Amino acid sequence: MMFERTVSGYRTQLRILVILMLFALVVASAFGVSFSNLQIEAIAQEGSAAVQSIMEKKHATAVTVILADANGIIWQGAYGEGAYGEIEQGKGALPTEDTLFGICSVSKTFTAVAVMKLVDRGMVSLDEPVVTYIPDFKMEDPRYRDIGVIRAQWSQHLKFEPGTNAVYTNDGFSILEVLVKRVSGLRFVDFVQREIFDVLGMNSSRFLVSQLPENSYAVPNPADDFSTDAYLNMYGTGGIFSSAADMAKFATSFLTPGRLLSAESIKEMGEDQTKNLFYPIGRDDGFRYGLGWDSYSQPGMAAVGIDAWQKGGDLGFYGATLVVLPKEGLTATVLGASNFSSSDAGAIAERVLLKALVEEGRLKAMPKPSPLSAARAALPDFRERAMIAGYYAGMPYSLTRAVFDDEGRLTIEAKQGE
Repeated sequence: MMFERTVSGYRTQLRILVILMLFALVVASAFGVSFSNLQIEAIAQEGSAAVQSIMEKKHATAVTVILADANGIIWQGAYGEGAYGEIEQGKGALPTEDTLFGICSVSKTFTAVAVMKLVDRGMVSLDEPVVTYIPDFKMEDPRYRDIGVIRAQWSQHLKFEPGTNAVYTNDGFSILEVLVKRVSGLRFVDFVQREIFDVLGMNSSRFLVSQLPENSYAVPNPADDFSTDAYLNMYGTGGIFSSAADMAKFATSFLTPGRLLSAESIKEMGEDQTKNLFYPIGRDDGFRYGLGWDSYSQPGMAAVGIDAWQKGGDLGFYGATLVVLPKEGLTATVLGASNFSSSDAGAIAERVLLKALVEEGRLKAMPKPSPLSAARAALPDFRERAMIAGYYAGMPYSLTRAVFDDEGRLTIEAKQGE
């Protein structure tokens, strides 16, 4: 088995202030990307510094990080802040690489993989309308018949012609849950368990269909009011709980065609799905969609010429990110609890991966952050303004309003947490 490779290394314990307990497990890579113990220690220091910076700023209760290649874990770190006292609460424990976290919208990547497994078996075509597989799916808007599987939108009316625009939404992935069930004959949670968790040996991972075992999960700040009795049935959009160790197995499956998906399906997932779509105000580089990926070209890696696929997730209590460098053969997973976002997780993953690329000799030095510059664009015409203006819901718990004045200038009004 891939993850049975010989481990040689050591544990180091660091203390940050009085309340922060850190430990990092250094694992020497026997195969794949080769790093010496000194190089792994340098990666561990960079990763620990990145986590320390964000935990001190955000007061997150727990963070776990894993850097891996196709043959297993290169370095992993688990960090817990005693200020919120997981052990004192009697609910959880200080985190390890096996501690469960909500992976939030990273669950969508599992849904995409589930669909692509059906594609590999010739049971689903990505270009077929969703009604081919779910005949009773319908909308008030007659254009629903043209909705393809991946671009499905579940609402009463469509703002764009199907296939001309894509926005981030849970609805399409909820439809894919139904599609997987209809085509496979299995409940979505059972299909993912049998076809992904069991195949990869992700023995800790689970959907929140029952109470999590005591001491198995990272406990958020009590102020977050998280309860494992409040079962989350958004299975295909954000319902998975997993550990960093399990997520490393999932992440590295994209580096090893045949473990879960064919090489063709892995490649398809990492292709630009937005290149022929209409974006009146341009595309956010962080959301250049692949299939199940927020971005097929993660901005930080793209800035130094590295291809990277990224998916993040936020659920209020938890934040997570998964990054795969398909050509470099590296992956990073970061999971965190309490006031910890996918952006925080992404910043940590980025620093760990960049440091690994420096130690490998792929990059000469850690890049310096680029200064922000004002974006310039031509004023949209009246038609474009009508399409852009309106209210936008976001995560976590935000509502944004886009308003144009008489001169065509755009104002963004945002309200958070209400």
